Amino acid sequence: MQGPTIANQAINNLEYSAKFIPFSRSRNKDNKDKNLNWGITLKKGNAELTAKYTQGQAHVLNYDVDCISPRYRITLQKRITDKTCENGKVYRYSKSHDSIFPVREKDRRVPSFGSLLSIKSQPIPLLKDIIYSLLTDSEVLEHGSFEEWADCFGYDTDSIKANNIYQACIQTGLRFKQLFTHEEYEQLKISFEDY
Repeated sequence: MQGPTIANQAINNLEYSAKFIPFSRSRNKDNKDKNLNWGITLKKGNAELTAKYTQGQAHVLNYDVDCISPRYRITLQKRITDKTCENGKVYRYSKSHDSIFPVREKDRRVPSFGSLLSIKSQPIPLLKDIIYSLLTDSEVLEHGSFEEWADCFGYDTDSIKANNIYQACIQTGLRFKQLFTHEEYEQLKISFEDY
């Protein structure tokens, strides 16, 4: 069996689910910029991994924002992004007045006409993105010490926060590896080198 086939089969054998976490209840709630937050679960046989996963604002789907003047577009995109990061819904702009969220609540820079319509849920992250992120976290297992890992990833070796991240990555990496045979795991690493 060839390497990519082994890696693809390993991914296909996983059960994957993701649950949206509102930004205000996420581990990132103190950040200035909002983002999408997920609780993800990967299962294979008796092995299971649950973890938190974050996506940046670029992953928020924006529909029909180009239909309003450029003067208001940036403000409207921010409103859409903030709402999506908080409730996991995708919005589109509507010029009608019969929707749930008026565009102009407290922001005088947005015209009073029109509304935001919730049209669907934000799509869950792609499984391949999750795998890549977990493989990156699992790289901690290839370093002999905290200091070596910190130097490689640009963390301060005298930081308690960095050491906590290191310990969390070790736990995640060990649980992630349990989902695969040694050959599957090694082929996944090769397959995702240029992802």
